[in-house]
Amino acid sequence: MKHISPGALFAIFVILYVAIAIPPAVISQKSAPQAIANGRRIFNQSCAACHDTLGTTTKSGPGLKNYYGHQPHPADATVRTIIQQGKGKMPAFSTLNKSQIDDLVVYLKTL
Repeated sequence: MKHISPGALFAIFVILYVAIAIPPAVISQKSAPQAIANGRRIFNQSCAACHDTLGTTTKSGPGLKNYYGHQPHPADATVRTIIQQGKGKMPAFSTLNKSQIDDLVVYLKTL
């Protein structure tokens, strides 16, 4: 049976720690300004016809100004599900991929 040197054991420990401690989403995460800009673009293309972001216009869907300011705060997973599957009169936006929905959620948090 071969023994592992203390240095090699330490290196393995560090690699495993980094692999576990840093989730993949953090490693591949785009910058917040980029995500907000992408989310705003997606909102304007897919959501703005029915939802107001300024609280100044009545549209067929609810206004989303300060949407994440409500108590209790909506869970991101719930918002993602509503976007993907629709709810009530709102249609599903199943053509949006995970990254687009993530960016849309980031943008909604800025309203």
